Amino acid sequence: MPVMPWGWADLGVPPGRRLSGKIDGGGIAAVTYQDRLYVFVRADDRHLWVNWYDGTTWRWADQGAPPRHQVGGGIAAVTYQDRLYVFVRPPDEDYLNGNLWVNWYDGTTWRWADQGVPPGRRVVGIAAVTYQDRLYAFATTRPDFANTPYVDLRVNWYDGSTWRWADQRDPLIKQVYNPSAVTYQDRRSPGSAPALYVFLPDLDNAHLWVNWYDGSTWRWADQGTGAPLISSVSGPSAVTYQDGLYVFIRANTSGQNDTPGENGHLWVNWYDGTTWRWADQGRPTSPGTWHVVTPPGAVTHQGRLYAFVTATDGHLWVNTWRPRFSLGPPGPLWTDQGAPPGHPIDSYFGSEVGIGAVTYQDRLYAFVSAEDGHLWVNSQFLERPRVGPRVRGE
Repeated sequence: MPVMPWGWADLGVPPGRRLSGKIDGGGIAAVTYQDRLYVFVRADDRHLWVNWYDGTTWRWADQGAPPRHQVGGGIAAVTYQDRLYVFVRPPDEDYLNGNLWVNWYDGTTWRWADQGVPPGRRVVGIAAVTYQDRLYAFATTRPDFANTPYVDLRVNWYDGSTWRWADQRDPLIKQVYNPSAVTYQDRRSPGSAPALYVFLPDLDNAHLWVNWYDGSTWRWADQGTGAPLISSVSGPSAVTYQDGLYVFIRANTSGQNDTPGENGHLWVNWYDGTTWRWADQGRPTSPGTWHVVTPPGAVTHQGRLYAFVTATDGHLWVNTWRPRFSLGPPGPLWTDQGAPPGHPIDSYFGSEVGIGAVTYQDRLYAFVSAEDGHLWVNSQFLERPRVGPRVRGE
């Protein structure tokens, strides 16, 4: 199939609203369910909204908010046993409720459910994943009513009949971003079982931590840092690719003729089944020199690995690997995807808005929030999405 051109499309905004953008982090979660593509965001009314395709038109639907509460930054969407689950948390200023909430669809009706929170804690970050026919919602939590940046990791998991909370008993980590969860099986080792990995950055020492489960035992490991000069790291994005496990982060360095805290590079911590390694993917450099400012969104598509980021020029950039026998030597390749026409992407240092990257019907989509408050998508335009069975009643 010939390479198709990339382009931008304006998916609009919830009626009378705008996306929350820099307000409390916002968040974008893209997921496929029953052959449809759903993009969940938070608007400035502090509701959860979904932009979905009904067969002819992209539509907005207001999912509302937890009863008597609002939706804060950070959204995690996942499918499990032919159901769709969207996990959220209240805003930081909601001192009366720090619980984990889920908006879930059973094939007929959307419902809100209060998952609670361990006593004396409040949720500050979320990641969701399925593993061995169970659903896991990992939550970084901090003490309720305590002004502390230090968090621990808890998990709310479902075995098909009962929800439970568990304390992962991690070291105290200074962390403000969402974790990233992924399952990985080393298929090059006969008999190896799939494992569950949860990655968290530590803002105290710029190390990446992983809590992983081999099917019988949970363990913690310090992945270290990519270089001694790294001073801070962003939320991670973990993905499996060609029998390897890759974790992308944005990292700031100091002492390299740049302004400390404003010289973000894209780094990757990757595992080949035997050894963990760090690699500096650099930063966008043509034209000019730009810094990575938001957490990456990593995804695989048609045998290639993509890491999307936004940079200080307000553009969407993608980092891929230049293959052998192509123009130029093998190595990291940066491509400027541009920005929505007339509207830079909503990005700033320390942002956790991130990028919703997903594959759907053999196409690659990267969803972003622009400074006009609209949801935009960057994709290869081939044809209209094919239509699956209708799942909403609007």
